[in-house]
Amino acid sequence: DEAAVVNPMGNTQTSYIAINVNSAYDATRADYAEGTAEEQKVNNAHFFFFDNAGSAFNVSNEIGGTGVNYITKSDLTDNGNNPENVETITEAVLTIKGNKGNNPAKVVAVVNWDYSGASLSLAELKAQLVSEADAVAGDFVMSNSVYLSGADVMDATPITVANISSSETGAMASPVDVYVERLAAKVALTQAEELFDTGIANPYGTGNFYVKVLGWDINTDATKTNLIKD
Repeated sequence: DEAAVVNPMGNTQTSYIAINVNSAYDATRADYAEGTAEEQKVNNAHFFFFDNAGSAFNVSNEIGGTGVNYITKSDLTDNGNNPENVETITEAVLTIKGNKGNNPAKVVAVVNWDYSGASLSLAELKAQLVSEADAVAGDFVMSNSVYLSGADVMDATPITVANISSSETGAMASPVDVYVERLAAKVALTQAEELFDTGIANPYGTGNFYVKVLGWDINTDATKTNLIKD
């Protein structure tokens, strides 16, 4: 009798997801300034996939891949601009392999982060700490912008059925928009006034005591930060 044919890929399917990595900014934020090209440069991006519960959804970008729940891309396109920059929307088409009828529900993009370890759940990814030096060394580390939608914390970007296609063309027609922001914050301090009336009477002369401010500075900063905002 002929031996049975073993097809290890028989229960898997190839799907395509297109992801636009955008800069998250709020136009109403006081004195907001977009990052410079250097601060928003994209060197690489890790795309982590999860199911609805936040568990790791293993994917692979090639047959015989490692089966982790993330894909690393270093060849993103940037709408014709150079260098690649999230201010001008960086596009990536990802090829994933998963069980038939089973697709990821959420994705988190982490830009310019050095990682090549095991799969991470959403909780484990959120628990990752990045030092101040690593956050700004070379290209700035960025990750999903976290915000509230009603009572829900949106710390991962939803993936719908419309975002998943059996072809690259179909995926590009309905991309997933992921908004990222730098872990490091840039702050400018200005001093509008020099003299402040304390309202305390001067017992040695007329009028009140005044304080002369010589300068402003930040009182406290953090040496480590969560990879995804808590």
